[in-house]
Parts: sequence; C-alpha cells; structure tokens
Amino acid sequence: MMTITNGLTNIKNFIARDIAYATYRSSGSWSRVSIHDIKTLSDGRLGIYVFFGEDCPDTITGIRLYDNSGTMWAENTDITLNKASYPAGIMYRFTIRIVQEEE
Repeated sequence: MMTITNGLTNIKNFIARDIAYATYRSSGSWSRVSIHDIKTLSDGRLGIYVFFGEDCPDTITGIRLYDNSGTMWAENTDITLNKASYPAGIMYRFTIRIVQEEE
C-alpha cells in the first residue's frame, strides 16, 4: 500500500487554515467565540479547541465550527456543558481523524 503522509499533512494544514471561528448555543441563541487552538494530536487526529472562560454562560448546549467563508463546517448539538462543573472554564475539543484507505 502506498502511503500519502505528505498529502494527509496538507489536508490537516488546509483544515487548520480554513476553520475561522465557532459559535455556541446558550438559552436558545447562538453567539460567536474564537478558536483557541488547532493542532495535530499524538495519534494523528486533528484537534480543534474552543475555550469558554470564567465569563461563559451557565449552560452551553451546542457548538458549531465555521470556515473562512462563513459556512458551517461541523457541529455538535447533542451536548450539555454546565459552567458549575468547570469553574475555571470549559475547553471543548472537536477531533477529526483523516485516514488513507485502500479499496
């Protein structure tokens, strides 16, 4: 099987450049928040981090990622993050696995 290590790295780099911001849902409305960090994890997955500091809302029930053109790129609306459980803030991570498969 031929590996495409450089190609996979290029795809991860493209995603890291293209993800521009996130939004979160609290009390039924969506608000914008910055991306905290994007990095390749030790197992090869791409981690996209969103940080909600001490001033975050009491409950977050959804997070979406957007690209540079404002198009929604990914979402998780099946979450409930409670500020009371994380008094120093909430670090949320999307993970993306990009793999090569042979058919």
